[in-house]
Amino acid sequence: MSEKVWNITKYAIAQYAQAVENLEPMYLNEKDAQQAGFETTIAPTSLCAQYQMFQDPQVKVPKGGVHTKQKMSFFKPIQAGDALTARTEVAEGADAKGRLQITYTTTFTNQNGEVVCSGVMTNLVPGARK
Repeated sequence: MSEKVWNITKYAIAQYAQAVENLEPMYLNEKDAQQAGFETTIAPTSLCAQYQMFQDPQVKVPKGGVHTKQKMSFFKPIQAGDALTARTEVAEGADAKGRLQITYTTTFTNQNGEVVCSGVMTNLVPGARK
Protein backbone atom coordinates (compact mmCIF):
# COMPACT_ATOMS: atom_id res chain seq x y z
CA MET A 1 0.00 0.00 0.00
CA SER A 2 1.27 3.47 -0.81
CA GLU A 3 0.38 6.74 0.83
CA LYS A 4 0.63 10.37 -0.24
CA VAL A 5 -0.55 13.61 1.39
CA TRP A 6 -1.81 16.73 -0.40
CA ASN A 7 -2.46 20.07 1.28
CA ILE A 8 -5.53 21.60 -0.29
CA THR A 9 -5.30 25.36 -0.77
CA LYS A 10 -7.80 27.95 -1.99
CA TYR A 11 -5.51 28.50 -4.96
CA ALA A 12 -5.48 24.78 -5.86
CA ILE A 13 -9.28 24.65 -5.60
CA ALA A 14 -9.70 27.72 -7.82
CA GLN A 15 -7.23 26.40 -10.39
CA TYR A 16 -8.97 23.03 -10.54
CA ALA A 17 -12.45 24.59 -10.74
CA GLN A 18 -11.34 26.76 -13.64
CA ALA A 19 -9.62 23.85 -15.40
CA VAL A 20 -12.78 21.74 -15.33
CA GLU A 21 -14.97 24.79 -16.01
CA ASN A 22 -17.00 24.30 -12.85
CA LEU A 23 -17.25 27.87 -11.60
CA GLU A 24 -19.62 27.32 -8.67
CA PRO A 25 -19.17 30.41 -6.42
CA MET A 26 -18.48 28.21 -3.34
CA TYR A 27 -15.33 26.98 -5.10
CA LEU A 28 -14.04 30.47 -5.81
CA ASN A 29 -15.26 32.71 -3.00
CA GLU A 30 -15.01 32.05 0.72
CA LYS A 31 -18.00 34.27 1.55
CA ASP A 32 -20.24 32.27 -0.78
CA ALA A 33 -19.04 29.02 0.82
CA GLN A 34 -19.68 30.41 4.30
CA GLN A 35 -23.19 31.54 3.32
CA ALA A 36 -23.82 27.95 2.24
CA GLY A 37 -22.77 26.68 5.67
CA PHE A 38 -19.11 25.77 5.11
CA GLU A 39 -16.16 27.13 7.07
CA THR A 40 -14.25 28.14 3.95
CA THR A 41 -13.98 27.52 0.22
CA ILE A 42 -14.88 23.97 -0.82
CA ALA A 43 -13.56 21.91 -3.73
CA PRO A 44 -15.46 20.31 -6.60
CA THR A 45 -16.06 16.68 -5.65
CA SER A 46 -14.06 15.51 -8.65
CA LEU A 47 -10.86 16.94 -7.15
CA CYS A 48 -10.22 13.51 -5.59
CA ALA A 49 -10.11 11.93 -9.02
CA GLN A 50 -7.16 14.13 -9.93
CA TYR A 51 -5.19 12.90 -6.94
CA GLN A 52 -6.08 9.27 -7.55
CA MET A 53 -3.94 9.38 -10.68
CA PHE A 54 -0.62 9.39 -8.77
CA GLN A 55 1.34 6.20 -9.07
CA ASP A 56 3.45 4.51 -6.45
CA PRO A 57 7.08 4.69 -7.66
CA GLN A 58 7.58 1.14 -6.32
CA VAL A 59 5.02 -0.20 -8.81
CA LYS A 60 6.50 -0.81 -12.24
CA VAL A 61 3.70 -0.17 -14.71
CA PRO A 62 4.43 -1.25 -18.30
CA LYS A 63 4.36 1.53 -20.91
CA GLY A 64 1.30 1.88 -23.08
CA GLY A 65 -1.35 1.49 -20.38
CA VAL A 66 -4.86 2.72 -21.14
CA HIS A 67 -7.16 4.15 -18.47
CA THR A 68 -10.30 2.04 -18.95
CA LYS A 69 -12.61 2.88 -16.06
CA GLN A 70 -12.91 4.78 -12.83
CA LYS A 71 -15.55 4.92 -10.12
CA MET A 72 -15.55 7.49 -7.32
CA SER A 73 -17.69 7.76 -4.17
CA PHE A 74 -17.94 11.04 -2.26
CA PHE A 75 -18.72 11.28 1.45
CA LYS A 76 -17.68 14.67 2.83
CA PRO A 77 -16.81 18.06 1.27
CA ILE A 78 -13.13 18.88 0.81
CA GLN A 79 -12.30 22.33 2.13
CA ALA A 80 -9.38 24.68 1.71
CA GLY A 81 -6.93 23.89 4.50
CA ASP A 82 -7.62 20.15 4.44
CA ALA A 83 -4.69 17.75 4.30
CA LEU A 84 -5.85 14.83 2.15
CA THR A 85 -4.12 11.52 2.64
CA ALA A 86 -4.52 9.06 -0.22
CA ARG A 87 -3.89 5.41 0.56
CA THR A 88 -3.71 3.26 -2.53
CA GLU A 89 -3.59 -0.49 -2.99
CA VAL A 90 -2.48 -1.80 -6.37
CA ALA A 91 -3.54 -5.19 -7.72
CA GLU A 92 -2.76 -6.95 -10.97
CA GLY A 93 -5.24 -9.17 -12.74
CA ALA A 94 -6.39 -10.05 -16.23
CA ASP A 95 -9.34 -9.05 -18.34
CA ALA A 96 -11.48 -11.60 -20.23
CA LYS A 97 -8.86 -11.72 -23.03
CA GLY A 98 -6.00 -12.36 -20.62
CA ARG A 99 -4.49 -8.88 -20.95
CA LEU A 100 -2.78 -7.33 -17.94
CA GLN A 101 -5.18 -5.20 -15.92
CA ILE A 102 -3.97 -3.01 -13.05
CA THR A 103 -6.47 -1.81 -10.45
CA TYR A 104 -5.81 1.07 -8.04
CA THR A 105 -8.13 1.26 -5.01
CA THR A 106 -7.73 4.55 -3.15
CA THR A 107 -9.25 5.90 0.05
CA PHE A 108 -8.90 9.61 0.86
CA THR A 109 -9.05 10.89 4.44
CA ASN A 110 -8.75 14.41 5.79
CA GLN A 111 -6.56 15.56 8.66
CA ASN A 112 -9.26 14.44 11.12
CA GLY A 113 -9.18 10.87 9.80
CA GLU A 114 -12.59 11.25 8.12
CA VAL A 115 -13.06 9.49 4.79
CA VAL A 116 -13.93 12.17 2.22
CA CYS A 117 -13.92 10.02 -0.91
CA SER A 118 -12.78 6.73 -2.35
CA GLY A 119 -12.25 5.36 -5.79
CA VAL A 120 -11.28 2.45 -7.98
CA MET A 121 -9.36 3.06 -11.20
CA THR A 122 -8.48 0.40 -13.76
CA ASN A 123 -5.78 0.49 -16.42
CA LEU A 124 -5.37 -2.05 -19.21
CA VAL A 125 -1.93 -2.76 -20.65
CA PRO A 126 -2.32 -3.81 -24.30
CA GLY A 127 0.22 -6.41 -25.38
CA ALA A 128 1.01 -7.46 -21.81
CA ARG A 129 -0.45 -10.73 -20.57
CA LYS A 130 -1.13 -11.83 -17.02
